[in-house]
Amino acid sequence: MGNDNREIDVHTMMGHQHIELGAKCLGSLAQFSQEQVHIIVHEDGSVTEKDMEDFTAHVPKSSFVMKKDADEQMNDFLYKYPACKRLRDNLVFGLKIFDIQVIGAGENLAYMDCDILFLKPFSGLFQMPPDPNAGGVFMRDLLQGYCLRSTQLLLTPRLKLADRVNGGLLYFRRTAFDWDLVEWFLTNDQFAVHPYWKEQTAWSALAAATRSWMWSEKQVRVVASERDFDDELAIAHFVSNYRGLLEKAPVHSLLATQPTKIHLVPGGECTSTKLFVDELRRKCQRLGLVSKTRRGFA
Repeated sequence: MGNDNREIDVHTMMGHQHIELGAKCLGSLAQFSQEQVHIIVHEDGSVTEKDMEDFTAHVPKSSFVMKKDADEQMNDFLYKYPACKRLRDNLVFGLKIFDIQVIGAGENLAYMDCDILFLKPFSGLFQMPPDPNAGGVFMRDLLQGYCLRSTQLLLTPRLKLADRVNGGLLYFRRTAFDWDLVEWFLTNDQFAVHPYWKEQTAWSALAAATRSWMWSEKQVRVVASERDFDDELAIAHFVSNYRGLLEKAPVHSLLATQPTKIHLVPGGECTSTKLFVDELRRKCQRLGLVSKTRRGFA
C-alpha cells in the first residue's frame, strides 16, 4: 500500500446472488489500490446477515446500507423528483444512481459495480481531471449502451449524451449532479427502447453536461474476449455477457509490479450518427455477422 493516508469511500450495489462475486472484485480493489478505501455496499433488499458476514470476512473495511433503512430517506428526498422516484421504485439500478448520491459524504463520489476486477497495483484512479470544470471521470463502454434510438436523439436537441459511457465505474463531483436534468430526462417515457439502460443513459447525460473525462481504455476496459488480457490492462469490467472470462483474468502479485498510474483522456459526444452505427453493429452481432470486438483505444 502507498503512503497516501487519504481514505476514499467507494460505493457499490449488489444483492444476495452477487455476494461472492462482489467479495472477489471489491477485495481486489482494496488489495491493489495505493489509496486506502472503505467499501460501502448498497444492498437491494435481498442480502442476508450471513451474506454480510461472508463479504466483510473478505473485505474487512466495508459497511452495508440496507435498502429497508434507505427507503424512507430516499422517498422523502425524491418526493420533489417523481420521475427519479419512479425509476428507483421500478429499476434496481435506481439505487445505484440516486442512493449513492444522497446517502454518503464527501466532495466526490466514487462508485464501482461488483463485477469489476483489479488485476495489478494501481494509483490515480480516484482523481479529478485537470479541467477544473469537468464533472468527473467515467469508463468507456464497448458500444453506445443507451435507452433511446438514434432517431430520438436526433429529434431531441436538448438531450446531449457522452460517447460510450459505462456507468460501472465512475468518479463524480457531487455538486455537478444536476437533479433537474435527470428528472427532465426521465420524464421522457418514450425513451424506453432499452429500459435496462435508463440509469446509464442518465449518467451519460450528466457526463455530457459536465464535460466529463474518461479513463484510458488501454488500462480500464470492458472485457469482451481473452485477447483483452494484455499487459496494459489494469482494471477489467466483466459485464454479464462476458462474466465467464473472469476466472481467466491474469491477476498479478501485489509485489510483482510497480503501481500502474491510471491515465485520463477527454470525453467525446455521442451523436445520433454514432448511435445509429452502434445500433447496426448490435444487430449484426445478434445475427452473428460481426465479432464482438472493441473499438480503438484512447
